Amino acid sequence: MSKFEEEIIDLIGAQAENDQVDFKKEYYSKEKKYDLIKDIVSFANNTKPKDKYIVFGIENSSWVPTGINLSSLPDISEINDLLHIYVEPFIDVEIGHFDYKGITIGFIRIPHNGLNRPYIISKEYSKNKVTSLRKGEIYIRKGASNFICDRNDLDDIYCNRGSLNIDFYTTEIIISNIRITNKSCLMGQVRFILQNNTPKTIVFDDVKVYIHCGSNLLEHTTEFIDDQKNIINKLPDILSHVPIQLSSGDCIQKTAFFSISESAAMNLRKKDSNSIKASIKIRDVLNHMYQNEFSAVSLNFSDDILRKWGC
Repeated sequence: MSKFEEEIIDLIGAQAENDQVDFKKEYYSKEKKYDLIKDIVSFANNTKPKDKYIVFGIENSSWVPTGINLSSLPDISEINDLLHIYVEPFIDVEIGHFDYKGITIGFIRIPHNGLNRPYIISKEYSKNKVTSLRKGEIYIRKGASNFICDRNDLDDIYCNRGSLNIDFYTTEIIISNIRITNKSCLMGQVRFILQNNTPKTIVFDDVKVYIHCGSNLLEHTTEFIDDQKNIINKLPDILSHVPIQLSSGDCIQKTAFFSISESAAMNLRKKDSNSIKASIKIRDVLNHMYQNEFSAVSLNFSDDILRKWGC
């Protein structure tokens, strides 16, 4: 199973439409081609650093998986032709399907790429004297709906061009014992997404996680970057020794691992959970700094730690 399929299954389980996913019972009818164009443009203009999905075969009110007839999905060339005609610049999308609970789920994936936004309707779409798309319109996905961009939306789009976008994948910091080879280490884990919207490759060797609780600001240096896990069978590459390279337009989803003392972890648990915020600061090898805004996060302590503390 691909990571895209796993992500779609997680989105199905969440039972909600938002600025990352739209559910449809069936693929677009021939009379609704303009909706396909509008949906793709809206998702592509959303600055959230995640791939977006239009998923077919899910009832979007009851969230019941109904499946689709595979023959209803078009060849990707049909979608590309529409995007070449009606959208500027061109949006590169992917269409696919997979088996889910014995039925077929279809999807269109709109990769997150901030270099070419905003995407604009380049040609009017009219049928039966009804104009459904107007040249020059810019659509954006906000929540579970599509809107025409306003000034604030455009400011946000241009602000995210030419920058390294840092975002939390989940608003959660996990404190747990990580087994690295045969040694147990108390560590914090933060899942995050990096999107390189600059025209150059960024090589970074330092990631710091800041935790703000009350009047205290705690700084934790990331030791290594990996996928989220509790068991690591071989020694990971230390970030300060082996920098990570992120090419222009690339997006990665990883987990930052940082050591934390037991006393510091216990003090964190005593803090008011509603007052905890976190931020990630990255330094590249040229000493350029990048940091996202502080966001509210929750702390998740593993069961074995809580048992040890008698909680």
